[in-house]
Order: sequence, then structure tokens, then C-alpha cells
Amino acid sequence: SLKHDLKDRVPPEKKSEYELQCYPIYDIILAAGLTSIDFWSLDIEGFEEEVLDTVPWHKVNIKSILVEVEHSDRDSILSKLQAQGYRIHKEFGKQDVFLVKD
Repeated sequence: SLKHDLKDRVPPEKKSEYELQCYPIYDIILAAGLTSIDFWSLDIEGFEEEVLDTVPWHKVNIKSILVEVEHSDRDSILSKLQAQGYRIHKEFGKQDVFLVKD
């Protein structure tokens, strides 16, 4: 289940309901026939960690990641990525962190 509830972030006049079919990111990577990704930008307003938790890191080589950490648990995200062999290359304020794989 998702940690965050976005319904309170959206102004009432902008709220709509849509049914969407969602897939794990790895399913999309497989459907594209990829085993290696040079650069992945992940910015989904506080749900970055949940998506990162679904990645089978031993099956795909993602060389660099720009991840928004402003609405997430920054330390937890960075710890998980560092455990997968990533190191911080550059930080952009408190919002974004660019990591590369060693």
C-alpha cells in the first residue's frame, strides 16, 4: 500500500477520478526489451521509494538515476540505492539527487 495520500494535495477544483492500469517498472523495461538503462529520472511526487522497492536490481543495469527526494524519505531512498552500488554524484538542493553506479 502507498504511504502517502495525494487527495489532500490536489485543490478541490482540480480533482478528478480516472481508472488507470499500472505496471511495475520492470515489466515496462522488459516490454521495451531493455537490460541496461543509461539514465532514469524518477519524479512521482512522493512515491519514488515504492517504485524503487519493485526493481529487481540483479536483472537490470541502471547506470544513473536522478531521483526526487523532496516529498519522500530522502535517507531511506539514498540508503537503498547505495546498497545497490550507487553513489551520490550531485545534489540539487533538497529536491533532487543524481546517483551513478560504481
